[in-house]
Amino acid sequence: MMCFCFLLLLVHFSQAQSGLDSESTDTVMAPQWVQPEMKKLYAVPVSNTIKMQCKATGHPLPTIQWYKNGKLFRRDHRIGGFKIREHTGTLIITLLVPSDKGNYTCVVENKYGRLQHTYQLDVFERSPHRPILQEGLPANQTAAVGSDVEFVCRVFSNSQPHIQWLKHIIINNSNVGPDGLPYVRVLKTAGLNTTDKEMEVLTLRNITLDDAGEYTCLAGNSFGISHSSAWLTVYDASLPPQWVRPDKRRIYRVPVGKTVKFHCQATGNPLPALRWYKNGEEIRDHTWTLIKESVAPSDEGNYTCVVQNGHGTLQHTYQLNVIERSPQKPDLHAGLQANRIAVVGSDVEFVCAVMGDPQPYIRWFKHIVINGSKEDIDVFPFVRPPKDEYLNTMDYEVESLLTLRNVTLADAGEYTCLASNSEGVSRHTVWLIVIDEASLRLLQRSSPVHCSSAHTCQHWT
Repeated sequence: MMCFCFLLLLVHFSQAQSGLDSESTDTVMAPQWVQPEMKKLYAVPVSNTIKMQCKATGHPLPTIQWYKNGKLFRRDHRIGGFKIREHTGTLIITLLVPSDKGNYTCVVENKYGRLQHTYQLDVFERSPHRPILQEGLPANQTAAVGSDVEFVCRVFSNSQPHIQWLKHIIINNSNVGPDGLPYVRVLKTAGLNTTDKEMEVLTLRNITLDDAGEYTCLAGNSFGISHSSAWLTVYDASLPPQWVRPDKRRIYRVPVGKTVKFHCQATGNPLPALRWYKNGEEIRDHTWTLIKESVAPSDEGNYTCVVQNGHGTLQHTYQLNVIERSPQKPDLHAGLQANRIAVVGSDVEFVCAVMGDPQPYIRWFKHIVINGSKEDIDVFPFVRPPKDEYLNTMDYEVESLLTLRNVTLADAGEYTCLASNSEGVSRHTVWLIVIDEASLRLLQRSSPVHCSSAHTCQHWT
């Protein structure tokens, strides 16, 4: 007897353990709508039947409750009651009366989550009237060439409506005929197997610029016609390639053993394809940045990136010079900017590019006057750092950009770029003259000086 009890207890324990294992291995899931896109508004004539569905899935299977105007909806609240199909989450009300009008909310939940959706039900007396179109539909649309567009038209009618979609067109440079009615082309009309729901949506696929214009939803029944229009604006989203960050540098002088990076990132629609070439021969590298590590003299040459899509082509060429590494004082690049004339309020940029080994230290200075003198007792000039200075360094090559924004007459004067390392010092000096608008007009009349829209004039020497 004792053995039998132990065996029975063991069986119960095994079943309980099995149940726990089963529950732990099941996938739990909060409620989710089977059909996320559900209507919100129903307008139904008296004596008709309405079916409002709130079908949802979940694990465990969620329960559903219906509320009318915020209160739990029970069968004794309505003469004739109602039906609920639990497996589809559908509320069915037959023989509608005006008092059935209101907001019906379904709430589905399990212990992992909760969902709700509200239907607005309008019950109207049967009376002969033309179709009613929901206000604001169809709505104006803006879309890109090649995309798809949907126009929606909600139609309410107590007798079977006939729905058509029309596009307004131009004939002989006119959008209306001799009778004053618009020229239109029928795009969609009801067929034998077409439902009202299908007719309420007009879909335009892979649109072109020619699809732009006015579209009308036309609904009629035996009592009259209603219509509502919307406009489609189509824009060309195609873009030729454009540099993300234009690189003005074309010549790179890099010591042996160092790394150089050439950037050619571009945008466009569609995204452009990229090819790299060295001295005209294609390189098997299709990344936006070409990286050459531990450069050697054999790496010297012209590196060209070509970016292209169906709407245009861009290219940029870098010249790589590989130099044998040897200590040298800063070497100023040839062709540095010369003196400038600028108008009050404009922006001015000076660039100073140098190379040296070890890497040079570079600064800009503005010459100033103190107590009527430009120099101190040791004949060194009085200087101060200017406003904005930007350094770009790469492998023993330094480029310093001096930017003077919204210049005033006080910014006029002499500016020096000073570059130094352990091997020596190099300098480059430029002059800036700042004038007002009146002086600019006088200058332009008296000399062939050309000034850009930025009011920065050509150099003089």
